[in-house]
Amino acid sequence: MSLSDRVGLGVGLLIFLGMLVCIGYGFYLERYKKEDLAFHLRNCHPDLIRSHFRYGGIKSRMLWVCMVAGIFLFPRFNVRIGVANKDDLDNFPKNLKFKLLVWCWGLIGFFAALVIYGTLIKVGVLERHPA
Repeated sequence: MSLSDRVGLGVGLLIFLGMLVCIGYGFYLERYKKEDLAFHLRNCHPDLIRSHFRYGGIKSRMLWVCMVAGIFLFPRFNVRIGVANKDDLDNFPKNLKFKLLVWCWGLIGFFAALVIYGTLIKVGVLERHPA
């Protein structure tokens, strides 16, 4: 195995492990912070708070956490269309908001890195050279 193969494998493993860490942290937020998230967003759209996503399976609960994180990614848009309440967003705990934003941007970043890495392999920029 050449040095370029090892570097390529290392980069791929780092991206994969980063995605796993982000997904694991999302499960943590869903399991232990779900009630805090719902409590602090109690004046938002009823479909978000009393949604069947909160009490469904693993995928639907993760989707609910992603929806809550999406509110903080684009707050003005969500207030304008009526999904979020401006007072709830202003009074939301700063540390929990920071955790949601870092988690969501981490997911977006690792997914973008995965797509770019896969594209570079598919195009042939990162190809394996015989020894």
